[in-house]
Amino acid sequence: MFGSTGSSLFGSSSTPGQSAATATTSTFGKSGLFGNTAQQPASNTGMFGSTAQQPASNTGLFGSTAQQPASNTGLFGNASQPQSATTGLFGSTSQQLTTSTSLFGTSTQQPATSTGMFGTQQNTTTGLFGSTSQQPASSTSLFGTQQSTSTGLFGNTSQQQS
Repeated sequence: MFGSTGSSLFGSSSTPGQSAATATTSTFGKSGLFGNTAQQPASNTGMFGSTAQQPASNTGLFGSTAQQPASNTGLFGNASQPQSATTGLFGSTSQQLTTSTSLFGTSTQQPATSTGMFGTQQNTTTGLFGSTSQQPASSTSLFGTQQSTSTGLFGNTSQQQS
């Protein structure tokens, strides 16, 4: 516009005799806005300098955490147990083949027993409020005499005849 033929608005983009198709110009001449910007190969650079591409790593928030094998841990420590073990919240509830860990301690190998809520019960038949011995079935009428020994609601009753 203000210079020889083949020039751009503010600078020369080509010399006479050159093909205009090979020259690349911008509004401010051969260079970019603030200087020569020759085409450079792409690089992985960060905002404040060169950052070479690094291999992926397993790092934690505050440092390196090496990858560890999966472990069967509980909430408060290592509570890995055999898969066949069945434990309750406060101790063992079934026959165990190996030692297992409950919530409040270790229970050792035990034979299968019938346990109550607060301790061990023996296999006995008991009444509601007292002990009753195992007795054969008896037939009683509602208001009649008893033919054999039966137990009462609050303990042992002796055999009565009328």
